[in-house]
Amino acid sequence: MRLLFFTFLTLLFSSMLAQDNEVYALLENGTTIQLDLKLKTLSTKKGNQTLAYKGALLAKKASKLKTPQKKLKAFKEGANLLDETIKEEPTNLEFRFLRYIIQAKSPKFLSYNKNRIEDKNRIEKGKVNKVLKELIIDFNHKNEAFKIAIN
Repeated sequence: MRLLFFTFLTLLFSSMLAQDNEVYALLENGTTIQLDLKLKTLSTKKGNQTLAYKGALLAKKASKLKTPQKKLKAFKEGANLLDETIKEEPTNLEFRFLRYIIQAKSPKFLSYNKNRIEDKNRIEKGKVNKVLKELIIDFNHKNEAFKIAIN
């Protein structure tokens, strides 16, 4: 019975980890079609983690859209979802890392960078789990100018 329970927990954690990795991979180099598919999948789920993922993916999708109006609308919607999720869970370091990624890669004219230093400091001072640590290390390798120091 214990073995079955631990197997279930392992599968559940693996499924969550796969979703995390997929979202971060899409933030790195997802196509519009891939982003839309993931957003559609997330639309059937609830919770703050889902909202944070939706926000980050919408903000990323904005960079792929054709017209300035569509870009701005998608970006604002995504940024607002991220900000609201962080207001609800201000100690969640993954949500702050998602916002940090978006703020680090956002064009300056959008002025979406007011929380970048705060998020970086919270992440650096916080207790980062193993999965998030690996994601941050990967981000650091690809983004020299926006490195986050972690233990």
